[in-house]
Amino acid sequence: MKKIIKNQQINWNGETKTFQFTKYLIENDSDFDFMLSKIKESNKIAFDTENGNGEKDSALNPKFARPAGFSISVNGKEGFYIPIEHKDIKTNFQKRFNEIFENKKMIIFWNSIYDGAISESLYNNNLSNYKWYDCMIAQHLLDAFQSKGLKYNTERYFKIKQLKHNFEKKDACQVNASSLFEYACDDAIYTYLHYLRTKEEIKKQNLSNLLLNIEGEFLKVLAKIKLNGIAFDIELAKQIEETLLKDKENIIKEIIKVTPQIKTSKNLLGEVKPLINLNSSQELTKLLYDTLNLPVTKENKSGKPAVDSEALNLMKDNFNEWLHPICPLLIKYKEIQKLISAYTHTLYDKVVDGRIYGDLKDHGTESGRLSAENPNLQQLPKNDTYQIRSLFKSSPGYKMMVSDFGQEELRVAGVLTGSPAFKDSFNQGKDLHLKVANDCYNLGIPEECLVETHPQYKVYKDKFDKQRFYAKSINFGLLYGRTAYGLAPQLKCSVEEAQKIVDDYFKTFPDVRIAIDNTNREIKVKGYVSNMFGRRRRFNKIEKGGKSFYPPSALREGFNHKIQGGCADILRVVMVEVHKYIMKQPKDQIRILTTIHDEIVFEIKDDNRLMEHTKQINYIMQNTVKLPIKLETDFDIGNNYGEAK
Repeated sequence: MKKIIKNQQINWNGETKTFQFTKYLIENDSDFDFMLSKIKESNKIAFDTENGNGEKDSALNPKFARPAGFSISVNGKEGFYIPIEHKDIKTNFQKRFNEIFENKKMIIFWNSIYDGAISESLYNNNLSNYKWYDCMIAQHLLDAFQSKGLKYNTERYFKIKQLKHNFEKKDACQVNASSLFEYACDDAIYTYLHYLRTKEEIKKQNLSNLLLNIEGEFLKVLAKIKLNGIAFDIELAKQIEETLLKDKENIIKEIIKVTPQIKTSKNLLGEVKPLINLNSSQELTKLLYDTLNLPVTKENKSGKPAVDSEALNLMKDNFNEWLHPICPLLIKYKEIQKLISAYTHTLYDKVVDGRIYGDLKDHGTESGRLSAENPNLQQLPKNDTYQIRSLFKSSPGYKMMVSDFGQEELRVAGVLTGSPAFKDSFNQGKDLHLKVANDCYNLGIPEECLVETHPQYKVYKDKFDKQRFYAKSINFGLLYGRTAYGLAPQLKCSVEEAQKIVDDYFKTFPDVRIAIDNTNREIKVKGYVSNMFGRRRRFNKIEKGGKSFYPPSALREGFNHKIQGGCADILRVVMVEVHKYIMKQPKDQIRILTTIHDEIVFEIKDDNRLMEHTKQINYIMQNTVKLPIKLETDFDIGNNYGEAK
């Protein structure tokens, strides 16, 4: 059995200490038995995998990667690498996989979604019966600002650079295990050390329940989602792309027509092309602000004039007319370009066996919301002119069911503010926006007519549509920190008029103002806020004029975190319970495909139990988390996401 012993100086709790690391390469059953004798006393284990690309050229996809081997550590000082398939060693150790985990209660990961899915897919072992402690998520809960890579954090906290290996851009299976095992052991060893580093701070900040009982269980669901994938209609995508490209060309022609300042050229076919890259922020900045002299409506993070759609949407006069005809055309151009790059040709090579295996990241935002990549399903167009949503479909023999929480954010806001108006509206089936309009503008609508099932409800809703729109804009806008300046364009009024509407709102609903003010004070005193599950969002002060203070954006985002972060954690808890229900059903009867904001997307076998499962899932979603304001769900069923949403 190959063995390497090294003494290494490490920063540990602010002190430089010498650690002795022993790393073993397990080559035969005798070595394996020796390893078991060393690890049998521990009830927890750090686990990491090394995987090859295989035929699909994607070691990052646990569904199609090849098992090179896996490494473990039970104390942060010893590491064992168990090879499966390498140039020099090929074994059947995966058949003894379960022996490693006997008597273990907790598995420690760095990125459990990947390694958990790999374990099930490649080693045919489901690790969901154990507690999961994901050091990457622990680090995210403690510091959402920094990179979440293992090697980055090892250097940051332990002041040591982990070994690198030249296989990182190649296939690990094509590397000799004898040259890789020290590198692989380090991943498990340092993962264990990060567990020791983070667990006390997690406990100190009252995050243990969130990490172990909510995140730990939810990560198992995300690992399953990663393996499930979602069927993708590649032929429809090509048709949509063709339409998008034609529309893009027509918009470019219109931009040239309304903006003679743009220089053009002709190609051999006589087609006129602009001598400007409309995808370049730098070139657009020169065109809009230097050539066309349009006013700066928004600055980007670096303090320079912004050219995004939000900035363009603000380029209107007091009569809500565009300051230049190029503005709406650029907005449309950006929308089309985004659809082309996000949902068409860039996805074609990611489709495997008719399915696409996207990434849901549990550490992608500071608010606690999930983020999505390859594709970003969180940014699917609301106005789906091009049928982008229909690209994501159910498998043959299944129906797609989408269940989403109705007005979840406002319900959570009602809980946080304790507003009687919010509680009364939701618990009695009233239209909250019409209720707010009625109270703010003294519309005189009888309370019983605010109930959506009342015969006169629609009459009053139509009559006071404008006031209801104002109330809806304010309900959502103020809860997320939007000022009168930000609301004015949406309400199509002056900033002064918007300010009066805001003032009237807070006079009518003082509980909302108090909750926002209390959150601002919380930030100023603690530097962070916590949502109802204990998830923290931290804020940094800025220095200006010799003074240190929290920027207005922090004060806006604080209350937003309590709402959005709370909704995100409700979703986590609910998805865990739904997954438990699914696991009790026959295999592949129900699959969770993804989650998009406050929705969960399933595919369910199209048989006589379809509606039974649908109703049970929605019951679980409504009743798992008990709040003073009841959660409600809506659902739709179809053959694709466009039909089911």
